Amino acid sequence: MTDCPTAIERFLLHNDRMSADTAQQDVRRFEAPTSKTSNGQEDFPESSTAAENNQNTVRQKIQDLVRSAKGEFFEDGMETGFSRGLFSVVATHEKHAVTELGRLILGGAATSEIASEALRWLGRMPDSKTYRARRWLLERCLLCPSPQVRDGAVLGLASMNDLHSVPYLKQAAEREPLDELHHEMVQVVGFMGASSSAVLTTKNP
Repeated sequence: MTDCPTAIERFLLHNDRMSADTAQQDVRRFEAPTSKTSNGQEDFPESSTAAENNQNTVRQKIQDLVRSAKGEFFEDGMETGFSRGLFSVVATHEKHAVTELGRLILGGAATSEIASEALRWLGRMPDSKTYRARRWLLERCLLCPSPQVRDGAVLGLASMNDLHSVPYLKQAAEREPLDELHHEMVQVVGFMGASSSAVLTTKNP
């Protein structure tokens, strides 16, 4: 596992400096292309077909994505083929994709490194349709046996910056056996409490 205090400090610095252009690029990944109908009105294509939403199809796509990530080099904040693929499959299959990813992570079918990377990027996705599902998975992964997975969950929640997660982070910090990871959780709680941009999503979709 990386040095946790250093990792979270790098994240907080990156979060403060993230440009509007980078944020806009993330948002564009979840914007479906539009076309004009004969009467000039915008025609929004369906996000997915019934066949694509078949749970077995989504499960296979997630499994293939995780399998293809083996051997990739992950670096804090740097996009990879895996992160781009994750954005794409979640944008297409929405909650179904998050559910299947959760099955792999919680079932131990994904390596700790890949699971941690996935959780970090789940926290960055500007997709309201999957917000609650992503947040639930991140909060649940605070209890995973792998320290690396817990680390990814903490960083993902830090990206979401949602006050709803503070009690879960506090509970996780109380039971965290690793000093470095405990310190990271405490830092994120402090960051959320001090951040004027932190949100309370009681009514968030």
